[in-house]
Amino acid sequence: MVTKASIIEDLRKENAGPEFGEFLDVLQTDSSSEISLIDQVKSQLETHFNLELEIQDFSKKNDNVPVNKLLTEYYNNYQINVLEFVLQIGFSKDLSIPLNAWFVLDMISQLSTSKQDLPLDYYLVLNNNLTGKYSDFIRYLVHKAVGAEMHCNGEAEIAETYNSSRWEDRVKDSPLANRGPVRGFVGEGDRSITFHLLCKKTARMILVGDDRETGYEMSDRSFVSLLLDYYQRVGTTKKIDLLLLTNNFDSNMNNKLQQLKILESLNMLKSNCYVLDYQITADHETAEYNTYIEGIPAVRRYEIAHFLKTRKTPKNADNLMCKYVGRWNICYKKVFHQGNISIHQICGYLD
Repeated sequence: MVTKASIIEDLRKENAGPEFGEFLDVLQTDSSSEISLIDQVKSQLETHFNLELEIQDFSKKNDNVPVNKLLTEYYNNYQINVLEFVLQIGFSKDLSIPLNAWFVLDMISQLSTSKQDLPLDYYLVLNNNLTGKYSDFIRYLVHKAVGAEMHCNGEAEIAETYNSSRWEDRVKDSPLANRGPVRGFVGEGDRSITFHLLCKKTARMILVGDDRETGYEMSDRSFVSLLLDYYQRVGTTKKIDLLLLTNNFDSNMNNKLQQLKILESLNMLKSNCYVLDYQITADHETAEYNTYIEGIPAVRRYEIAHFLKTRKTPKNADNLMCKYVGRWNICYKKVFHQGNISIHQICGYLD
């Protein structure tokens, strides 16, 4: 059961520092206040963890552009109507956990006032050994700031109105088994890639990813079942946008194509598609070694282009890619444009 007390206890066991538990104990929100709940939580984060200097430092590293403007520009460039809470700015090993949390809340705040209606329904897996132990801390703050429906194990202080077991049933025998979709960390070392899936009851986008470094991959059955479950909740007339993430295009993407074909045959998937193929490694030598990649085989590119020829990619896709992998050093990049499909291959290493 996930409660504030259990989160504080878990943080203590993980040696996260007493200030995290202290913050949860003193955090107060007032729904009758003229100040939004998100701003209330953000303000208390700034004060308790003294984030002002860290926020200024982050801006300096980004050409002195104010943080709010950085986030606004990012979302204005992404013209798909979705809360696409990628955490590519937050959950960086170069930033503190409180600032990561501040970014998450700011992202929600910006989109909730422009493109999205709250409350939200999130699915998140924080798949990173640097931040995984803080996942419940982040979720608790989001709940206090938004009142979002967070997926937990058992009934708890954090609201749950959607039974997560339907997801857990599909990841049996995986590193996520019996943890619930947002519990704990699954990553192994610096090469762990954040896998996350988010969906809103009226949303138009689902993110799907694989991370072989953690031994976790979605099976055909789980992927299809998840999308069918999504359609059950929102209705088959809703159009969704799909972002496919894979770190092994030739094998994994073929599986994804099979999954998409299953849905297409049911005449249920009417979506845009954006394909990202990444190869992120832990060091420069390995990254250089991986530059032997000559790109996606022509037959595979043709198959994808033919199958997804009616799809469109996000506006400013190239810039978006740079932002997505901004915390890695990129020493190899190849972009294929097949009709309306943009396929990016990236190789890089972590700082």
